[in-house]
Amino acid sequence: MSTAFLAPYFDKVDIIQVAAALHWFNPTKFYRECDRVLVPGGVIAIFSYTIEEFIVVDHPRAAEISKVLKEINSKLASKENPHYAAQQDLVKRKYTDSVLQIPNTDKTRIDNKYVTVRTTISGLFRFYRTLSHVKPFINSCPENWECGMFAVKDLWTPSVQMTLKPL
Repeated sequence: MSTAFLAPYFDKVDIIQVAAALHWFNPTKFYRECDRVLVPGGVIAIFSYTIEEFIVVDHPRAAEISKVLKEINSKLASKENPHYAAQQDLVKRKYTDSVLQIPNTDKTRIDNKYVTVRTTISGLFRFYRTLSHVKPFINSCPENWECGMFAVKDLWTPSVQMTLKPL
């Protein structure tokens, strides 16, 4: 592991993997560094998450929980949240902006691979707290977070797992 712009430990590598971070990089510098360290035919693998587009399945109140989570996600990505950075819109758009595109001609974009996650309510809350725009929002405005999370808790049987499935 190293910064996106200088990988002094490597002469050449076969793969560069970027997980949920490309939106924070300077893409010009990043791709220049990729050109420097990748072997011919090497792979740049970039992937991320989306919280705006998932549904709850395998739960008796799935539709209601999905609706509340959509409202929470909308609030987290709005002007109400001063910790939401413009770069996070790049994640919402699934890294489709031209500035982020791999500049090589030999490339393949795969948009239909998603991870389905089984979790409990506490697992979901822990996930939210890992997001860079959520943790400071919770700390600065706990009542907003609590209102939304209590709404989810009221709908969810704590011992019941649910599956989050991307749309």
